[in-house]
Amino acid sequence: MGEYTKYGCMAESGSLALKPANMSYAEAATIPYVAIMATV
Repeated sequence: MGEYTKYGCMAESGSLALKPANMSYAEAATIPYVAIMATV
């Protein structure tokens, strides 16, 4: 398919969240993809 981006820039006061301790990195990595596909 391709890649989304190599670098991302956002404001220092931007919105970030920590990965929940009970979620694996593989599960966390799918969240942005699912969100993109839900809007298509």
